[in-house]
Amino acid sequence: MAQIASEDYVNKRIYLHVDTVTTGFDPAAMQKEHRARRRINAAGQRGFDPMVKFQGNEAKGGGKFTATQVLLRSGVRIVPYDSGLGTSYNLDILNEILNIDDALSDRDVIDRTGLVDTVNVDVTYSPVEIREVTTGGGGETTGVTPIL
Repeated sequence: MAQIASEDYVNKRIYLHVDTVTTGFDPAAMQKEHRARRRINAAGQRGFDPMVKFQGNEAKGGGKFTATQVLLRSGVRIVPYDSGLGTSYNLDILNEILNIDDALSDRDVIDRTGLVDTVNVDVTYSPVEIREVTTGGGGETTGVTPIL
């Protein structure tokens, strides 16, 4: 299903497609669409850096990979689909999206300003946080604990 309806490079906004109302917002799929749209319309984005990039999925050996992250460029926000009819719906975020430069993630990167529809944003994936635990007086890391 489509993720992006349109992109506004000047105002740093990505407008979500109507499909996201029923299927949810998948930032990884959005990043792939963003790259494809840039290839198709290279002249339209000339002079603008990509608004979305992907990192992670690096092989760790044994068939395991690092976590993937979808990163937004500084100032970029995601705008939910707006029917203009004043309806209400839940927008499910299916995996993590970050804007590290602006210290924002997930629902905080969503710009609902000016929408006629009421859009509630839900994080529906299970976030995993990795913290290093230091024990003893030597300051050495003795274990890494995943926190679910």
